[in-house]
Amino acid sequence: FVCATTTASQDRGSGGAVRDSFVLKLAHPKTPKTDRVVYALIEKHAPWVSDHHKGFGDDQEIVMRFFQRAQEAHWDYCDDKRHRDRLEPLKFKDFVCKFFGVFKPSYVQMVPKATNDFSKHMRAVPVCCVAAIGADGKLPLVRGVGDEYWMFPGGKQWVFDNETTKECAKREMREETGVDVSDLLENPDTPTMVFLQGGRKIHLFILTDISHPENMKPQTPKEISGIKQFSHRE
Repeated sequence: FVCATTTASQDRGSGGAVRDSFVLKLAHPKTPKTDRVVYALIEKHAPWVSDHHKGFGDDQEIVMRFFQRAQEAHWDYCDDKRHRDRLEPLKFKDFVCKFFGVFKPSYVQMVPKATNDFSKHMRAVPVCCVAAIGADGKLPLVRGVGDEYWMFPGGKQWVFDNETTKECAKREMREETGVDVSDLLENPDTPTMVFLQGGRKIHLFILTDISHPENMKPQTPKEISGIKQFSHRE
């Protein structure tokens, strides 16, 4: 993402002034509803993005941080917005292109390569999981949409936001099961296994004597298709 030319009004304005100009553009009756929703979602997940109206320059960390947040916004779009507002389905790359069509059109042509670079980065990002074992010896496993296997609740660490492994485990457990294990993970004596799988580092936090709610529910239904409790024998 090379810093592109900006208008004189953008150069003079602050992030807030630039945001106001986008609000006016988005409010125009000819602006498609999908464009308005995409921009609103990305600004919700990356409120700092208007501060970079002159471009991201050659700072790859900022670029990856933006794409990480844009991915969360896209999940939000897929989970709720498209169905509630009857918007068009968008793949991640097209979702980002929609945003830059409003925010910085000169970046649209760079999205395919940047998306590919982001995918490569994410394949090496550590994964944090939780084995929440109940007093009865059972623990919840989740199954991803389209998957045939069950796995520990968990996911990729947001390294570009300086998220710690425990913060990642808390967030993923809450998103995938609806269960908050924050207090339990704060215990410095929480057993943890760290191992490599396919070149990726996996952090598995082991919690015991957990009281599992009867009706655990994923907060990301387009990502998790089911939750089931298994005994250690299973």
